[in-house]
Amino acid sequence: ALKDCSQVVKVIGDPARMLLEGVDMVRFAMPRMSGDLTGLVQGRALSERIRDRVAKQLIAGMYEMHTRQVVHLDLKLDNVLYTALVDTATGELADVCVAYADFGLSAVNVPYDSLFEGVRGSGAYVPPEMWQEDRKWNPYAADVYSFGIMIYALYYASFPFHTSEKKNQHFTKFQLAQAWQRKTPTDALDALWPCHSLSTVPASRREIFDRCLQIDPSKRFRFDQRD
Repeated sequence: ALKDCSQVVKVIGDPARMLLEGVDMVRFAMPRMSGDLTGLVQGRALSERIRDRVAKQLIAGMYEMHTRQVVHLDLKLDNVLYTALVDTATGELADVCVAYADFGLSAVNVPYDSLFEGVRGSGAYVPPEMWQEDRKWNPYAADVYSFGIMIYALYYASFPFHTSEKKNQHFTKFQLAQAWQRKTPTDALDALWPCHSLSTVPASRREIFDRCLQIDPSKRFRFDQRD
Protein backbone atom coordinates (compact mmCIF):
# COMPACT_ATOMS: atom_id res chain seq x y z
CA ALA A 1 0.00 0.00 0.00
CA LEU A 2 2.94 2.34 0.60
CA LYS A 3 5.39 1.31 -2.11
CA ASP A 4 5.29 4.72 -3.79
CA CYS A 5 5.30 6.80 -0.60
CA SER A 6 8.35 9.01 -0.33
CA GLN A 7 8.30 9.21 3.50
CA VAL A 8 8.26 5.44 4.08
CA VAL A 9 11.39 3.27 4.08
CA LYS A 10 11.54 1.07 1.00
CA VAL A 11 12.21 -2.66 1.28
CA ILE A 12 14.30 -4.10 -1.53
CA GLY A 13 13.12 -7.55 -2.57
CA ASP A 14 9.91 -9.51 -2.03
CA PRO A 15 9.86 -11.42 1.31
CA ALA A 16 6.77 -13.43 0.31
CA ARG A 17 8.47 -14.60 -2.87
CA MET A 18 11.62 -15.50 -0.95
CA LEU A 19 9.60 -17.74 1.36
CA LEU A 20 7.92 -19.46 -1.57
CA GLU A 21 11.33 -20.12 -3.07
CA GLY A 22 12.44 -21.90 0.09
CA VAL A 23 14.70 -19.29 1.64
CA ASP A 24 15.11 -20.24 5.31
CA MET A 25 15.74 -16.73 6.60
CA VAL A 26 14.12 -13.67 5.08
CA ARG A 27 16.41 -10.66 5.14
CA PHE A 28 15.15 -7.16 4.50
CA ALA A 29 17.40 -4.94 2.43
CA MET A 30 16.86 -1.20 2.74
CA PRO A 31 18.63 1.87 1.43
CA ARG A 32 21.53 3.01 3.62
CA MET A 33 20.36 5.52 6.23
CA SER A 34 22.28 7.64 8.73
CA GLY A 35 20.31 6.55 11.81
CA ASP A 36 17.04 7.21 13.63
CA LEU A 37 15.61 10.50 14.81
CA THR A 38 16.19 9.77 18.49
CA GLY A 39 19.91 9.58 17.80
CA LEU A 40 19.79 12.73 15.70
CA VAL A 41 17.85 14.78 18.27
CA GLN A 42 20.01 13.64 21.18
CA GLY A 43 23.28 13.65 19.32
CA ARG A 44 23.62 17.21 18.09
CA ALA A 45 22.09 20.66 18.28
CA LEU A 46 19.62 21.05 15.44
CA SER A 47 18.65 24.37 13.94
CA GLU A 48 15.02 25.40 13.83
CA ARG A 49 15.24 25.16 10.04
CA ILE A 50 16.25 21.50 10.21
CA ARG A 51 13.60 20.67 12.81
CA ASP A 52 10.95 22.38 10.69
CA ARG A 53 12.20 20.50 7.63
CA VAL A 54 11.89 17.18 9.47
CA ALA A 55 8.43 18.07 10.83
CA LYS A 56 7.12 18.87 7.34
CA GLN A 57 8.30 15.49 6.05
CA LEU A 58 6.74 13.71 9.01
CA ILE A 59 3.44 15.44 8.30
CA ALA A 60 3.65 14.42 4.63
CA GLY A 61 4.28 10.81 5.70
CA MET A 62 1.22 10.82 7.95
CA TYR A 63 -0.92 11.97 5.04
CA GLU A 64 0.53 9.23 2.85
CA MET A 65 -0.17 6.51 5.41
CA HIS A 66 -3.62 7.55 6.56
CA THR A 67 -5.01 8.42 3.13
CA ARG A 68 -4.01 4.88 2.08
CA GLN A 69 -5.76 3.39 5.11
CA VAL A 70 -2.52 2.39 6.84
CA VAL A 71 -2.13 2.95 10.59
CA HIS A 72 1.33 2.66 12.09
CA LEU A 73 0.48 2.25 15.80
CA ASP A 74 4.06 2.58 17.01
CA LEU A 75 4.99 6.10 16.02
CA LYS A 76 8.10 7.39 17.79
CA LEU A 77 11.37 9.06 16.91
CA ASP A 78 13.12 5.68 17.11
CA ASN A 79 10.95 4.44 14.24
CA VAL A 80 11.83 7.24 11.84
CA LEU A 81 15.08 6.83 9.92
CA TYR A 82 16.97 9.71 8.36
CA THR A 83 19.64 10.48 5.81
CA ALA A 84 21.82 13.47 6.63
CA LEU A 85 23.22 15.79 3.99
CA VAL A 86 26.24 17.61 5.39
CA ASP A 87 27.81 20.81 4.12
CA THR A 88 31.38 19.72 3.43
CA ALA A 89 32.69 23.24 3.93
CA THR A 90 31.18 23.86 7.37
CA GLY A 91 30.39 20.35 8.64
CA GLU A 92 26.87 21.55 9.45
CA LEU A 93 23.69 19.75 8.48
CA ALA A 94 22.47 21.12 5.17
CA ASP A 95 19.35 18.96 5.00
CA VAL A 96 17.76 15.83 6.46
CA CYS A 97 15.52 13.38 4.63
CA VAL A 98 13.33 11.15 6.82
CA ALA A 99 11.25 8.02 6.34
CA TYR A 100 8.94 6.05 8.63
CA ALA A 101 10.07 2.51 9.45
CA ASP A 102 9.17 -0.52 11.64
CA PHE A 103 5.61 -1.36 10.67
CA GLY A 104 5.51 -4.44 12.91
CA LEU A 105 2.42 -3.23 14.82
CA SER A 106 0.73 -1.55 11.87
CA ALA A 107 -2.51 -2.46 10.13
CA VAL A 108 -3.57 -1.93 6.50
CA ASN A 109 -6.89 -1.41 4.75
CA VAL A 110 -8.37 -0.06 7.98
CA PRO A 111 -11.74 1.73 7.67
CA TYR A 112 -11.75 4.99 9.58
CA ASP A 113 -14.53 3.91 11.94
CA SER A 114 -12.60 0.81 13.06
CA LEU A 115 -12.08 0.16 16.75
CA PHE A 116 -9.12 -1.69 18.23
CA GLU A 117 -8.40 -2.85 21.78
CA GLY A 118 -5.36 -3.44 23.96
CA VAL A 119 -2.22 -1.35 24.25
CA ARG A 120 0.01 -0.77 21.25
CA GLY A 121 2.94 1.56 21.01
CA SER A 122 5.82 2.67 23.18
CA GLY A 123 6.03 4.48 26.50
CA ALA A 124 5.28 8.18 26.39
CA TYR A 125 3.85 7.94 22.87
CA VAL A 126 0.86 5.75 23.85
CA PRO A 127 -2.42 7.73 23.78
CA PRO A 128 -4.46 7.96 27.00
CA GLU A 129 -7.49 6.04 25.72
CA MET A 130 -5.43 2.86 25.38
CA TRP A 131 -4.84 2.78 29.15
CA GLN A 132 -8.55 2.80 29.96
CA GLU A 133 -9.64 -0.69 30.90
CA ASP A 134 -11.95 -2.46 28.45
CA ARG A 135 -12.07 0.58 26.17
CA LYS A 136 -11.85 0.26 22.42
CA TRP A 137 -10.09 3.00 20.52
CA ASN A 138 -9.80 4.46 17.04
CA PRO A 139 -6.42 3.57 15.46
CA TYR A 140 -6.22 6.74 13.36
CA ALA A 141 -6.82 9.00 16.37
CA ALA A 142 -4.25 6.97 18.32
CA ASP A 143 -1.66 7.56 15.59
CA VAL A 144 -2.40 11.29 15.63
CA TYR A 145 -1.77 11.56 19.38
CA SER A 146 1.51 9.63 19.07
CA PHE A 147 2.47 11.93 16.20
CA GLY A 148 1.90 14.98 18.41
CA ILE A 149 4.16 13.56 21.12
CA MET A 150 6.76 12.75 18.46
CA ILE A 151 6.79 16.36 17.22
CA TYR A 152 7.11 17.61 20.80
CA ALA A 153 10.09 15.32 21.34
CA LEU A 154 11.60 16.48 18.04
CA TYR A 155 11.59 20.12 19.10
CA TYR A 156 12.24 19.85 22.83
CA ALA A 157 14.27 16.60 23.15
CA SER A 158 12.00 15.55 26.02
CA PHE A 159 8.48 14.31 26.69
CA PRO A 160 5.66 16.27 28.34
CA PHE A 161 5.00 13.20 30.53
CA HIS A 162 6.46 9.71 30.63
CA THR A 163 3.07 8.04 30.32
CA SER A 164 -0.47 9.20 29.61
CA GLU A 165 -1.89 7.28 32.57
CA LYS A 166 -3.68 8.84 35.52
CA LYS A 167 -0.90 7.65 37.82
CA ASN A 168 1.40 10.20 36.18
CA GLN A 169 0.90 13.55 37.91
CA HIS A 170 2.01 15.60 34.91
CA PHE A 171 -0.47 13.88 32.63
CA THR A 172 -3.24 14.25 35.21
CA LYS A 173 -2.63 18.01 35.35
CA PHE A 174 -2.61 18.13 31.55
CA GLN A 175 -5.89 16.22 31.40
CA LEU A 176 -7.61 18.34 34.05
CA ALA A 177 -6.46 21.55 32.38
CA GLN A 178 -8.25 20.49 29.20
CA ALA A 179 -11.35 19.03 30.84
CA TRP A 180 -12.04 21.48 33.66
CA GLN A 181 -10.22 24.66 32.80
CA ARG A 182 -11.00 24.38 29.06
CA LYS A 183 -7.37 25.05 28.18
CA THR A 184 -5.95 24.20 24.79
CA PRO A 185 -3.20 21.57 24.75
CA THR A 186 -0.55 24.25 24.19
CA ASP A 187 -1.80 26.31 27.16
CA ALA A 188 -1.92 23.16 29.27
CA LEU A 189 1.65 22.30 28.26
CA ASP A 190 2.79 25.84 29.05
CA ALA A 191 1.40 25.47 32.56
CA LEU A 192 3.30 22.20 32.98
CA TRP A 193 6.62 23.27 31.49
CA PRO A 194 7.14 27.07 31.47
CA CYS A 195 10.73 26.46 30.35
CA HIS A 196 9.36 25.06 27.07
CA SER A 197 6.82 27.81 26.57
CA LEU A 198 4.89 27.41 23.34
CA SER A 199 3.61 30.98 23.44
CA THR A 200 6.52 32.22 21.35
CA VAL A 201 6.71 29.41 18.77
CA PRO A 202 5.19 29.75 15.28
CA ALA A 203 1.42 29.37 15.05
CA SER A 204 1.81 26.39 12.73
CA ARG A 205 3.65 24.46 15.44
CA ARG A 206 1.16 25.40 18.15
CA GLU A 207 -1.57 24.16 15.83
CA ILE A 208 0.10 20.74 15.63
CA PHE A 209 -0.03 20.34 19.41
CA ASP A 210 -3.54 21.76 19.72
CA ARG A 211 -4.96 19.48 17.04
CA CYS A 212 -3.04 16.31 17.90
CA LEU A 213 -2.81 16.25 21.70
CA GLN A 214 -6.49 16.47 22.51
CA ILE A 215 -7.46 14.09 25.32
CA ASP A 216 -10.75 13.46 23.52
CA PRO A 217 -9.83 11.37 20.42
CA SER A 218 -12.80 12.71 18.46
CA LYS A 219 -11.32 16.22 18.60
CA ARG A 220 -7.98 15.27 17.07
CA PHE A 221 -6.86 16.16 13.58
CA ARG A 222 -7.57 13.72 10.75
CA PHE A 223 -4.72 13.24 8.28
CA ASP A 224 -7.02 11.34 5.94
CA GLN A 225 -8.94 14.57 5.37
CA ARG A 226 -6.89 17.33 3.78
CA ASP A 227 -8.26 20.57 5.16
